[in-house]
Amino acid sequence: MNELPPIHQWPVAYRRLVLAFLTVVLFGYGVGFANLFVTRQTSPRGIALNLRGLPESELETAEEIVIAKPLRELIITTHNHLLGLAAVFVLVGFLFLHSGVFSVRWRMVLAVEPLLSLLLTFAAMWLTRFVDPRFSYVVMLGGFLTHPVFIFQLAVVFLTLRK
Repeated sequence: MNELPPIHQWPVAYRRLVLAFLTVVLFGYGVGFANLFVTRQTSPRGIALNLRGLPESELETAEEIVIAKPLRELIITTHNHLLGLAAVFVLVGFLFLHSGVFSVRWRMVLAVEPLLSLLLTFAAMWLTRFVDPRFSYVVMLGGFLTHPVFIFQLAVVFLTLRK
């Protein structure tokens, strides 16, 4: 990890660019996180409902009809999230690797974790939609692993830029 100096030693122009990038990422990530609450995807039942729709037994008494997520929409959502978030996670992970905080081994583990959890989350989404609604618990686990580690990476890089 000695190819580049720690980010707090980068030229001011580079650090300002990184700061602007991280600010946009933080706002974009926040909007995506807010979407989870708007679409009721913050519980296993909400996740399963959003992916599988209402069971037939509940259609007559439901206040709102929720249909299963169509295959095409699930493909587009998966495609956009995997490519978009993977790119963001790699860029932030790269910056985190150059923060100089913790050992190289821990930085590597924490930099890779959001990518692995992203795969876990989307595999579980597909399994929730087409196999069993209980896989929604795995979707939640993926989120519980991804979000805190990613926010931690952002915080470390923000703080490192201030040195």
